[in-house]
Amino acid sequence: MEFVAYGEACERSYMANSYSRLETVLALRSRMRSDEWLKLLGEMWNCCDNIGLYRLRLRKLIGTDGPIREMMNEEEHAAYDALPDTITVFRGCGPNNMLGASWTTDRSVAERFPFQHRYRAKDPILITGRVKKKNILAVKLGREESEIITFSARKVSVELLPTDGQTVGCWE
Repeated sequence: MEFVAYGEACERSYMANSYSRLETVLALRSRMRSDEWLKLLGEMWNCCDNIGLYRLRLRKLIGTDGPIREMMNEEEHAAYDALPDTITVFRGCGPNNMLGASWTTDRSVAERFPFQHRYRAKDPILITGRVKKKNILAVKLGREESEIITFSARKVSVELLPTDGQTVGCWE
C-alpha cells in the first residue's frame, strides 16, 4: 500500500465536496502516519457537512479523551489551554442529530445552525450541555464558531427554537 504524505492528502481532501470530504479523510487513515492523519482531520473538520454520519466510527478511531493536539493549530492550543476544567457548550440542531460531536461555546452560533440552509431542521432545538476539559478532543476556531469537538457533552437542557427567534419551551 502506498504511503500518502500530508500535502497530497490535503489536495485529495480538498478535491472532494463538503459531503464526501470526511469519507476521503477516513479512507486516507491507513495510508498516513497517525500524527499527520490527525492533523488532516483537524484541518478538514470545519469543511465537512456530514460528520454525524461518521460519529460512531470517529469515536472509535479518536476516542473520547483529549486533547488531541495534532488536530489543533497554535491559536487553538492556546484556546484549549485557557479553558476551565468544566465548560458549558451549545448545539443547535434537530431532534434527529442531538448526539453530534460538534458543539460551541457561543450560544448565538448554536442558535443559528438549525436555520442554515445546509443544516435546516424541521423542529429546531438548542441543546445546552456541560463537558469536562479532559473530554474535549479539540477546539476549532475557524469560521468564528468557537467549536468544541467532543463525544462526551452531558445534556443539561433542550429548548425549542421557533422561526421567529423566541424560545417556546425548555426541558431538562
